[in-house]
Amino acid sequence: RRIREALLHDREAAVADYMSQIRKLRNGQPFVVYGHSMGASLGLRVVQELEKLGDGPQALVVTGTAGPGAYEPRNRYRMNDEDFKSELRKLGGAPEEVLSNAEMFEFFGRIMRADFEVVEKGPFPAAIDPVQCPIYALMGDAEESAQRIGNWQQMTQAKAHTRLLPGNHFFINEHANTLAQTLMQPYGLPVVY
Repeated sequence: RRIREALLHDREAAVADYMSQIRKLRNGQPFVVYGHSMGASLGLRVVQELEKLGDGPQALVVTGTAGPGAYEPRNRYRMNDEDFKSELRKLGGAPEEVLSNAEMFEFFGRIMRADFEVVEKGPFPAAIDPVQCPIYALMGDAEESAQRIGNWQQMTQAKAHTRLLPGNHFFINEHANTLAQTLMQPYGLPVVY
């Protein structure tokens, strides 16, 4: 339904949008915030803001990243099309049909660029207020930053539960059951398939 809306290009606008969506949908029920890769950093910012309002989640679940401060700043959203496609291929999440079809890339490429811009444009806040909820962080062991997954501990006043699983950046595709269990763990609920 949101495909016709203007793309977001600003981190704080994205955080405000996510907060609005969460508060609209949750109906006062307990919840977790989940983010993969770039979405994990945004998830952290969303949780910070929700906790300031006294409306924080049970947990933050993050996958595919060692967290803010674990990487050199990059501006992939500014790459020319060929370099950007090469970067997307390296990450492995964009279908080749999209990358090799000019019309499809024109449409989806601008969406992907906006996603990168939201996370990469401007510095991430240097002083990160640790969140109060626990963080569950999972990464593929083949990622170059996998050994820095412990970085998440400094992002929470609670405990950061970290786990490496076999795979690359999109290890979640092969470990859906583990991810589902991790998402349900803060509630102490069994996972139903």
